[in-house]
Amino acid sequence: MDLTQLHYFKTTAHMGSLSRAASTLFVTQSTLSKSITALEKSLGTKLFDRVGNSIQLNDFGVRFLDYAERILDLSYEAEQSVIGADDPETGTVTYSVPSGGILSDLESEYLIRHPNIHMRQRMLNAEQALAALQNRELDFSFSFHKLQAPGIVWRPLHHVRFVAIMSTSNPLASRDGIYLREMKNEKFFFNNVNSDDSQLVTTLFKEAGVVPDAIFEGDDLLLSVRFIRDYGAVSVSTDMNYCGDLERLFYAHESTSNPPICKIPILDETACVEFGVARLQGHYLNRTATAFYQHIVSALKE
Repeated sequence: MDLTQLHYFKTTAHMGSLSRAASTLFVTQSTLSKSITALEKSLGTKLFDRVGNSIQLNDFGVRFLDYAERILDLSYEAEQSVIGADDPETGTVTYSVPSGGILSDLESEYLIRHPNIHMRQRMLNAEQALAALQNRELDFSFSFHKLQAPGIVWRPLHHVRFVAIMSTSNPLASRDGIYLREMKNEKFFFNNVNSDDSQLVTTLFKEAGVVPDAIFEGDDLLLSVRFIRDYGAVSVSTDMNYCGDLERLFYAHESTSNPPICKIPILDETACVEFGVARLQGHYLNRTATAFYQHIVSALKE
C-alpha cells in the first residue's frame, strides 16, 4: 500500500465512477483499476460494490476512506511544513484556473516582484477542480462556477461580463453594447474549447436561441489574431479571459500602436457570471501560497 494507491482510491470514492476518476486523475481506466485491485489485494478485502455503471463504497470501503484521507492529509501537511514554509520568496504555489489567460496580468506582475517563487498552474473544469481540492493537489482554485462540496469554502471575487471581440472594421464595432441575436450572421472563433469558459459561452448561445457559425474551434490564441484580422471573425469570451492577451499579440504583429480590435459588452441577461476562488477548509497553505492568494484576492475583490 502506497500514497498513490490511497490517492487513486480516494478520488474514485468521491467520483463514484472509474471512468470519471481516471479522467480527473489523467490516467487510463486500466491503470486506475489495477491500482485499486492491488490495494484491495493488500488489504485482503473488496472496497467497492458495482451498482449498474457506477461503483460505490461498501462498508469496508467507507471505513477505510476515513483512514486514507487522514493519511493523505498528514502526508501533505508534513511535506508542506518544510517546503517553502519559512521563505515566501522561494516556495511553491499550486492552483487551477478554468481557462487560459484569465490571470495572466496578475501572475506576471507577481512573478516580476517575486522572481524566485514557483507557480504551478493547472487548467481544470469545475468537476476536476473540486476533486483536486479534495485530494489536496491544489492550494486553491479559481472558477466561474461556485464550487460546492463538503469542506470546500467558496469566496466570490468579481462579477464578469461576456464580451464580443471583433475587428474595428466590423459595422457592429461602434456599438456600446450588443445582444447575441444581433450577431447571428457573424462568423465565430472559439478558443479554449475544452474549458469551463467555453462551456459557459455554449450555454449563453443556447439560452439566446442562437446557433453560431463557428469557423474555428480550438486552442490557439495566435490564430485568433489572424482570424479576427483577416477573416472578420468574432470571438465571445469573458472580459477577464484572453482579451488583454489578444491586444498584446496585435501589438506584436501589427505596425500600428492601436490594434484593430475592440470588445463590445454583451447585453443578454445571462451574460454576467460570478468569478471566485475555492479552498479546502483546514488545508495547510505555506507562506508563498498565502501571499499569492492575498495578492489575487486583493486585486479582484469587488
